[in-house]
Amino acid sequence: MKKNLLIILCVFICSASFGQITELVTGMTDPGRMILSSTYLYYTDDDSVYRLDITVPNAVPELLASGLGNPNGVALNIETLYIAEFDAYQISTLELTSGNFEVARFATSNKPNFLHWHGSSLYVSSNTSTSRYVARFDDPATSTSGTLLAAIAAPSTTFIPFGIAVYNDRTLYIANAGTNSIDVIDPSTKDITPELFLSGFEKPLGIRIYKNILYIAENDGGTISAIDLTSANPTRIEISSSINDPIDIEVNDMGVFIMQENPNRIILIKNTLGLNEFETTALTVHPNPSSDYLNMGQISNTTEFIIYDSLGQMVKKGLVEPHTNSKIRIKDLTSGIYFLHLKNNTPIKFVKK
Repeated sequence: MKKNLLIILCVFICSASFGQITELVTGMTDPGRMILSSTYLYYTDDDSVYRLDITVPNAVPELLASGLGNPNGVALNIETLYIAEFDAYQISTLELTSGNFEVARFATSNKPNFLHWHGSSLYVSSNTSTSRYVARFDDPATSTSGTLLAAIAAPSTTFIPFGIAVYNDRTLYIANAGTNSIDVIDPSTKDITPELFLSGFEKPLGIRIYKNILYIAENDGGTISAIDLTSANPTRIEISSSINDPIDIEVNDMGVFIMQENPNRIILIKNTLGLNEFETTALTVHPNPSSDYLNMGQISNTTEFIIYDSLGQMVKKGLVEPHTNSKIRIKDLTSGIYFLHLKNNTPIKFVKK
């Protein structure tokens, strides 16, 4: 069975499949950050770290550690949880297999904010009034010496890094709240000047990559947006709005997990349609790009189709008839990127010339 790389995004931009909200954690004091494992959601609140079993309905959060110095970012490497203690100027560790959950100091860091684990490295963003940077700790098991990746040391700089996410080892995305943009650098080089990837956000904070889709929590906009990283023309797509003060985000097949301020809580916006309904052998269309028709090949039954544009708006629907070479007319569409949905088949991305 083949899953199209755009399944998650296409599910979310179709309003019929996205929107059921479940409160997972309420009554928080000072929500910080969160990280998702296969069965647990780890998160920080006030001076503490908790975990929640997301496989158990109405589960009660388990306190892992308290007395921390304003814990913000969290990152997970198998059974080691890294914690960014913002006010304590350090990154700490918590071994989940020890049973007593003792916190140990890992490294000094200047106001650590968001953390991200990728490969064998720990990435950290930091914000102070005079220094804003992103750094990487290579092989943290043997070394606590960090490598500077992106930095602008000036109090007036517009580089204010928050969420960080690595993609394909050669691309590091940074949520830059100073310019309301997503910036990018190649972490394998020594060039520490980030470049603009995409702008037009409203204070982006938490970001996550899931199945080639970059998800962004826009704090001032009250919005969750997404970018297809496989697209030749990456575009910001709004997938949910009216989310008060989102500060961090996580994603899996269940849906989108959002940490909020006001109200202080963690919610799950469920994928109510379910990804399994999209799991099938993907049809192909040709030619692609095309200016007149999409040739579908063999269609065994009369099938309803819907075409969405890159903003998630339906632009065409109809029926495709069973023929040896079934076609859909697209002459009337303007040039651009579209997504073709057929019942019981994975969405297909195509380009209208």
